[in-house]
Amino acid sequence: MSVEETNKIDFIRTEHGTGKVLLVITDHLEWDSDDESTQYHVDILERKVESYLDFVINGELNYKFPQLSRRDVVILLFCKHSPEGKGAKLISALGALLQKNNISLRVEILDSH
Repeated sequence: MSVEETNKIDFIRTEHGTGKVLLVITDHLEWDSDDESTQYHVDILERKVESYLDFVINGELNYKFPQLSRRDVVILLFCKHSPEGKGAKLISALGALLQKNNISLRVEILDSH
């Protein structure tokens, strides 16, 4: 799965120790200085997160995984490249949107070396 498959959940797991539901997004795209490719990345990531939000608030998560109901939900975004500029602004805006829906956003940058 990847960030470009906007209508699919990449991975679902529970966090060891907390029991939180982690909805994982894997983002391999670069944050180019090129405005067109950056805008593509912004659009794709925004659609992906909105799909995840719909999955939770429309009850699909609880329907498909009733054992996970009533648990805190975190969208965990694994990025191959650190979000900069528009990417960082988008992450901040998405985090605020998700927080209004009692969902946390956590971003982890994968070491590309």
